[in-house]
Amino acid sequence: MNELVQQKLVTFLAGFIAGAVVCGIVAAMIASGVFSQDPDPAVSVEEMVAHIKSDQVAEVRLDGDDLRLIYWTGKTARVDDARNASIALIIEAAMGTKTKITESPTTPGILWTLLVSILPLLLAAAVLAGAAALAGYAFGRGFKKS
Repeated sequence: MNELVQQKLVTFLAGFIAGAVVCGIVAAMIASGVFSQDPDPAVSVEEMVAHIKSDQVAEVRLDGDDLRLIYWTGKTARVDDARNASIALIIEAAMGTKTKITESPTTPGILWTLLVSILPLLLAAAVLAGAAALAGYAFGRGFKKS
C-alpha cells in the first residue's frame, strides 16, 4: 500500500474514533438526563394529601406512574413517590373540595411503545455514525503530507 494512502487511512481512523468517542460522551450525557431538568418541584404523598384536603389543588392528573398536581395559583408539582398514592387515597382526600381528578384515558399499545422506544435509538445511532464519519473525513483532509 502506498505510504500516502496508508497515512490517510490511519488519520481517517483516528478521526473517526475521536469523533465516535466525543459523540458517545455527548449521547451518554443526554441519555443520563444531565441536560434536562424537571421544572416541577417534588412533593411527598403526605404533602399531596395535605394540599388536596386544604383545597390548594385545582386538579390532580394521573398518567400511569406519573402524578401531577396543578394548584389554583397555576403552579404545578409532581408527586415524588406516586406508586404509594392510590386512587382511593386521592379520592378520599378530594372529598368536599373543588379538586378535579383526571386520568389518562388510554395507555399506548405494545407496538407503539416499541416504536417510540427504538426509533430514537436508531436515529441517534445514525447521527453518531454520521458525525464520527464526518469527523474522520475532516481530520483526514486536515493532515497533509509535507
